[in-house]
Amino acid sequence: MSFFRDIVVQRARNALKAFRLRSAAGWEQTVNGSRESSVREFTANCEICGARSALHTLIGPVEPTSGISPPSGVDYRLVRCHSCDVVYLDPPPSEAELKLLYEGTVQFDGSRFETGADRITESYARRMRHLELLACANESVLEVGAGLAWICRVAKDHNPQTLTVAQDVSMECAKRCPWVDDYVVGTIDALSHGQRFGLVSLTHVLEHVPQPRQFLSKVAAYVAPGGRLYITAPFRPPFWKPQHGRVPWLRYEYLHVPAHISYLSELWLRQAATDAGLTLIHWDHSHDGYQVFEAVLTKP
Repeated sequence: MSFFRDIVVQRARNALKAFRLRSAAGWEQTVNGSRESSVREFTANCEICGARSALHTLIGPVEPTSGISPPSGVDYRLVRCHSCDVVYLDPPPSEAELKLLYEGTVQFDGSRFETGADRITESYARRMRHLELLACANESVLEVGAGLAWICRVAKDHNPQTLTVAQDVSMECAKRCPWVDDYVVGTIDALSHGQRFGLVSLTHVLEHVPQPRQFLSKVAAYVAPGGRLYITAPFRPPFWKPQHGRVPWLRYEYLHVPAHISYLSELWLRQAATDAGLTLIHWDHSHDGYQVFEAVLTKP
């Protein structure tokens, strides 16, 4: 009974946080005062699901939040594809912008991340216990887009004999994670082909990827039969609906332009998982005040 009670309590806390976030940002008053009587819709090929001539809703223009200016003549906007229910950045950032974001800037300064290491580790440990992922992690873990490799740390704390492998395009954290047995710096293609892991994680990674469907298929190749793929990523402003328009997004703490390219959906993930030979077995978009989703996929 305590297991289910904890779930109910956590959901209630997340709902309360969602309402507090909306209230603190003046979300309700602003939306109600500026809601447009008509929503602009158009057809376009979806950059995320690949649907051709899919109906889209224009949410509106968004300014860069990263301090990196877009190339001359580029104006970013958020759009939503009706075919996959994904909100994404149009146009996507260029390869040069992505390289500057992830290889040319400091992402994990010590004051912000390392001082909160114990809290972050315990938070992930609770989720992994709740989702029964530690059993899958007993033998081997791969953390993709790892940064400071919190999932590897949780697995190593649980079982010091676990093989932990981390991958990231930046070498910023490669020497700062003693709980990682092998830290691979490079794209996912730099990993050893043919190696399979009981647990693979993508924590706040997919939103940064220009082609998440193709990327997910690449990651799936490293999941062992019967293994699990653990995913977290930004979802929506709390309880946002398309008719609410752009204003809630401007107050959304996970709106990072152009770093966050897509805000994925359960519909998209089910479709992409099937294409990658995986099955979605858990979806929960209530995290961090209904701003973040958590998902678990398995390989038959």
